[in-house]
Amino acid sequence: MPVRPGAQDPRTSPSDVRRPWWHRGRNPGANIYGIVVACSLLAGIEHLGVPVTRLGAYVFLTILLYWLAHAYADVLGHRPADTHLTVSTAERVVQALGDQWGVVGGTAVMLAVLSISKFSGASQNTSINLALWAGAIELFIWGAIAGRTAGLSGRAVTFYAFTSGALGVLIIVLKSIV
Repeated sequence: MPVRPGAQDPRTSPSDVRRPWWHRGRNPGANIYGIVVACSLLAGIEHLGVPVTRLGAYVFLTILLYWLAHAYADVLGHRPADTHLTVSTAERVVQALGDQWGVVGGTAVMLAVLSISKFSGASQNTSINLALWAGAIELFIWGAIAGRTAGLSGRAVTFYAFTSGALGVLIIVLKSIV
């Protein structure tokens, strides 16, 4: 995501400790990506009748695989800008895994909602719907964070937030239609 002229790129900022919590994430887009994938998985495999605990485990393991694949593709797709620097492939992989951790970390709340609601006695359908709505809310929040991280403000941040949240709502709507 391009950074507005005059805004500091959060990937290169040495002062992460002094920044607000919503600026500390290296890649809010990774969180959005992980949540969209997890919501899609939940909505898509709900009809199989798999118990919620196994469903949550399947989603988590799939997200882990997406994280590894996403980081690996990031390393393969980005050649170091300074070819005279000797950065090992292993160091680049570790950096990419850290940069893309949001793919996994972004799904923690919705998977927690899925598990807690089921263990609290909610039906499978209710647990999945609650997790999907938690994901939609998270998408809204991470959209706003992505906008702020990009150095945007006002209407642009609102647009980012509502566009991201709309992805979650669209998944919920599609789940109810199909």
